[in-house]
Amino acid sequence: MLHKRFSIKIHITTLFISLIFAVGGVLAWFNYLKISDLLISASDKMFRQIATEVSLDFKATYLPAASNVQLIANTDLPLLTTKEARFRKIPMMVSMLRTSTQIAAIEVGYPDGDYFIVRAISSDYMVSKFDAPPQSSYMVDHIDYHPSDGVIERTFLSQSGDVISEETQIPTDYDPRGRPWFLEAVNSEQLVTTPPYLFFFIGKLGVTLSYQNQQSGAVVAADITLEQLSDTLSKHYITPSSTIVMTDKSHQIVAHRDRDLIVDLSSGTPERIHADQLNKPVVNYFLTTPSPNNHSYDFQGQSWIGTTIPMKLSAGNIALTIVSPKNELLAEAIEIRNSSTLIAAIILLLSLPMTWLLANRVAKPLIDLTKETTSIKELDFRESPNTRSFVLEIDYLSKSINSMKSTINQFLTLISSVTSEKDHERLLNIVTAETRKASTAKSVTLYLFDEQKQTLNQASFSSEHQTILNKGPLKKYRLDQLPDFIQTAIHNKETQQQLHEITTGSKVSHLDDLLLDSELTTANVVAIPLLDRKKNVIGMLLLTFDVAPDNVLSNNVLSDNLLSNSNKIGFAEILSGFCAESLEKNQLYIEQKALLESFIKLIAGAIDAKSPYTGGHCQRVPELAKLLAQAACDSNEIPFKDFSMNAKEWEELHIASWLHDCGKVTTPEHVVDKSTRLETLYNRIHEIRTRFEVLKRDEEIAFLANKLNLLEQNTTSDEQLNALAETFHNNIQQLNDDFYFIAHCNSGDNPIKQEEQARLNQIAERTWQRTLSNQVGLAWEERKRMQNQEEVLPVTENILSDKPEHLIARESNKSFSKDNPWGFDMQVPEHELNLGEIYNLSIANGTLTTEERFIINDHIVQTIIMLEKLPFPKHLKNVPEIAGSHHEKINGTGYPRKLTRQDMSIPARIMAIADIFEALTASDRPYKDPKSLGSALKIMRFMVKDGHIDKDLFELFLNSGAYAEYAQKHLTPTQRDEIDIEEFLEP
Repeated sequence: MLHKRFSIKIHITTLFISLIFAVGGVLAWFNYLKISDLLISASDKMFRQIATEVSLDFKATYLPAASNVQLIANTDLPLLTTKEARFRKIPMMVSMLRTSTQIAAIEVGYPDGDYFIVRAISSDYMVSKFDAPPQSSYMVDHIDYHPSDGVIERTFLSQSGDVISEETQIPTDYDPRGRPWFLEAVNSEQLVTTPPYLFFFIGKLGVTLSYQNQQSGAVVAADITLEQLSDTLSKHYITPSSTIVMTDKSHQIVAHRDRDLIVDLSSGTPERIHADQLNKPVVNYFLTTPSPNNHSYDFQGQSWIGTTIPMKLSAGNIALTIVSPKNELLAEAIEIRNSSTLIAAIILLLSLPMTWLLANRVAKPLIDLTKETTSIKELDFRESPNTRSFVLEIDYLSKSINSMKSTINQFLTLISSVTSEKDHERLLNIVTAETRKASTAKSVTLYLFDEQKQTLNQASFSSEHQTILNKGPLKKYRLDQLPDFIQTAIHNKETQQQLHEITTGSKVSHLDDLLLDSELTTANVVAIPLLDRKKNVIGMLLLTFDVAPDNVLSNNVLSDNLLSNSNKIGFAEILSGFCAESLEKNQLYIEQKALLESFIKLIAGAIDAKSPYTGGHCQRVPELAKLLAQAACDSNEIPFKDFSMNAKEWEELHIASWLHDCGKVTTPEHVVDKSTRLETLYNRIHEIRTRFEVLKRDEEIAFLANKLNLLEQNTTSDEQLNALAETFHNNIQQLNDDFYFIAHCNSGDNPIKQEEQARLNQIAERTWQRTLSNQVGLAWEERKRMQNQEEVLPVTENILSDKPEHLIARESNKSFSKDNPWGFDMQVPEHELNLGEIYNLSIANGTLTTEERFIINDHIVQTIIMLEKLPFPKHLKNVPEIAGSHHEKINGTGYPRKLTRQDMSIPARIMAIADIFEALTASDRPYKDPKSLGSALKIMRFMVKDGHIDKDLFELFLNSGAYAEYAQKHLTPTQRDEIDIEEFLEP
């Protein structure tokens, strides 16, 4: 027979209504009886909380002051014997007073009676007392002790520590050696604290901390005011008639909510206030005649609650006294008693609908759990709010479902984070920490396997309390020295486990260290090998699980209960496969980055090795650029206040600075290394020398022929022969002079002036005769340039000439078209090269023609084109811009794009300064002497004025000291002259 069924809501409602009727009356009566006791107990706890806060506030003032006293005592101040030497320590003492406002003064008493004190002027009373000048913040007194005619030398300082006025005519007989703080410190090797006393000169109550310097016998002390204790008391409100006061053993006030009730300044002479002077006779009564239980007593017909709490301070015997009227403390209990009956009635009236709502709450989790199971069915494992219930079975079911979803979601999230993590160290931490969480192991240690050396190298450790990468020094373990089960796990490539227990007196082993780190003495240690995709061992996870003593049988065999870890171990094994794959992928990523780094440095090194004129330029510029970039990141000055660089931006600058001259691989060496004006692949001065040799031979032949003709004539005189010889020698001398002049013009060190150009053109008019064809034995390119020339031998040619074949045509190049994709804006010479002899010898300064200088400048064009072709990832997209802008000028006259300051990023502008400074100061360039530090900075200062480099960055380069740090490392001692950076900063 089926019983009639009712909804669970009906069952719950009936049950709760019955319980409310039964329990409601009991609770109302119980609350009435106990609320008073609770409030009394709460007030006692509150009293002690106040005492604790006061103690903590005192320590917050005391401890820094104590540290300052001991710090000064351990400086050379206690050893100094002159006023001048002691006054040099004023900035240090002022700094301590400024940072610790509760310290009223710092003083030093010397064994010979000298006295030195720095006071903070913190009140109108002190200003009036010491007649301090306006704007005075500190007062310094110095006494050079004399028994009968001592004088205080007084100095007033501003807030910044500047001297305002000095006063040296204040007679005194003060001797610090008689003060309690001095005497107590002399008799103690530790920091001592005086009981509270009145600081007469500042009108405040405080204590003095003192400490003796054992070497000199001098005592360093600090006066601490106790105003903070009163501030703490003022924060607490108990009842309107309650009183909170701190007193010493003589019942004098130490702290009060009202600061004016601690020290009486009305008479002009500071005096301490006694408890019986308060307008609270109950306080003095309680202090002098406490009740037996020190808690409840009657006074003048009224019940009071009071307590006296001794304070554990370093300032002597101080107690905190709190008294409150009992009726005020229990006002809440009385109100509750009066309203409890009304509340009970309301509860009864509301019980029915409230119980019905409660029943709905009990049933609702079942509906929600149905939805949760549906979401699991639909593969939605996202975390959802916990569905809790008052019914244990429902709540347990809810937790199980949520735990299942959380486990699946955690597993998916873990796989995602492990497989996507790029940072190797973070990946190691993730693997260990997440494996421990997922498996609930006590600890997890990750090792990387070195197959060649047969070692396991500890990489990361995670326990319940910490996750440590490379915990301590990196530990390496030879495989044959590790326990057999670990060797078996590596060799067989399968999980192994063993019970391990630390025994007293045993030699500490690796597993002992591991258990100690896990705070265990006995554990089930599980070794899981990590296999890559080729099933090679690349590492190992070592997990420790806690083992209760009753789970261990004889011979260290695990009981059946312990085998419940098998599911967790199985989960860790599955996870280890994903971890191994991620470690393998991450290692490949690291190796690829290392390969890229090596390749970048290989290119830079090749460029530096290509020509002795560049030296180590490509290696030093990155270091200089990073110094200046770090200075910009560290600067709080405009315009760098908001400038910062993340790890990816640092990588971007690193690659750009190393590759900033990569286009030089396309620059012909004979152009870069051109050391004379006629040099191409060789120095063509030798061709011209040969022509002059021919002319000299022609002169000699003509001379000998003319002489023979004269000798054949019988009428020849000696005068005729001498004249002929003189003409010959003059012609030879002229040829020699002309050649040496051309050789002079060939040197790049000699500027070509207008008169020298005229003589060069005159010499070029001289002719010589060529009898051999110049169109044979040529390469195809040279033949092509000469194919339209007709030649009839012999040919009369100028000794110097600019021939058509000297002009090498420029091939069409879209790099310099108006709509080129890179934005290049450079004046392109008509010809690729002009090898004309007169043209090259006529170069006004240096050795390079316009065409050759364009070829050298073209290296930056090639740098940009080469870098733009590389498939840089998104975070390195600015590498071409940074690397390719170091020849731009902020006024827009640079190359190759004529960018202005607004067009260039800060790293790009940094590259320009780094490139210029390195080039000016490089000491490994064979074509020039290195410039001194001062000369280089002077040149760069003019470049700032001319709008070539960034003024803000140049000043940062100086102010940050980056130039000096680089100079110390890379400049020779003779280059590092004395520098006053103000000389190079624009006023």
